[in-house]
Amino acid sequence: MAVQQSSKKRIWKTIAGILAVFLLLAVIGHATGWIGGNTPGHEVETSRVSERDITRIVTATGRIQPEVEMKIAPDVSGEIVELYVREGDFVYEGDVLLRIRPDIIQARLDVERGERVVGSIQMAGTEMLHIARMEQMEVSVNVNENDIVYVSENDTARIEVDAYPGHPFVGIVTEIANSAITRGDGTAEQITEYPVKIRILSLHNTGLEYGGKAGRQSEEVRLQDSDVVVDMVPARFKPGMTATVDVETLRETSVLSVPLQAVTMRDYSLGNTDTTAAGREDLRRVVFRVSDGIAERVEVETGISDDRYIHVLPCLQPNDEIVSGNYRILSRVLEDGDAVRVQQQSGTAAR
Repeated sequence: MAVQQSSKKRIWKTIAGILAVFLLLAVIGHATGWIGGNTPGHEVETSRVSERDITRIVTATGRIQPEVEMKIAPDVSGEIVELYVREGDFVYEGDVLLRIRPDIIQARLDVERGERVVGSIQMAGTEMLHIARMEQMEVSVNVNENDIVYVSENDTARIEVDAYPGHPFVGIVTEIANSAITRGDGTAEQITEYPVKIRILSLHNTGLEYGGKAGRQSEEVRLQDSDVVVDMVPARFKPGMTATVDVETLRETSVLSVPLQAVTMRDYSLGNTDTTAAGREDLRRVVFRVSDGIAERVEVETGISDDRYIHVLPCLQPNDEIVSGNYRILSRVLEDGDAVRVQQQSGTAAR
């Protein structure tokens, strides 16, 4: 009886060992692609070449300020005896703002006539008031030296004000400075920027409380790509508010374009048999076109870009399938003639 039990145990141990070996082989086979493996090749994402409208954007952040601002300082010294305005009041042409005691002015006249005057005279030229046109505001921004060459007067700008999230405003470039502002001079973090002013065209700061006439108190705005029209209440901008502007510097319509990430760099000197070019990089912009599961390297020339797409000059055809991801495979691994497996294809809708 004991012998039979021992024999059964050996049989079960043998079966368990065989099953364990098969399980291990199955795991190894699946991992290496022997069993249930996918088609060999790099797993990539692709997009289609298509015609789109591309607008080159220059973005900068700054602050809102009145377009016209004046500083008032007296020509003569004297004591202010009457002040008729407070901060935030609106004034009109001909309004009396303050009065200065005429004693010191009279004393000056007496000195000119040779009379002796005892006492002290305050210095003239001290700033007393700032007067600004609040119904016409602008955004003052600093644009990096790499982008300023693209900005021109009368360029359209989209403005986003932190105090009005989700409510874009429209502006226009009115002034571009020729003098630069440099920060971190002489350091590795040196930044050179140029002041640019953008006039806010969207309705703002209207109404009697802002010195205007009782007129239209709202602005009809048509939603983009829609027939829906909504009434937008004019914004109440104050000097110093933070704003971000997107200046539309150039727009091209119906041009062949690909996603930004689809364009990468490759060194054409690798594998070059020309000994005179040995040791020198030959970096060129390329995309990888997919045909029958094979990636073909295509050298491209590029034009303007926005935040998503870039214009490629006629080297591709509409509806060509190109590799657009993932970043590691596209930027470092993929080479001409490599086999690929399409994991996901992005939408092809033009915009």
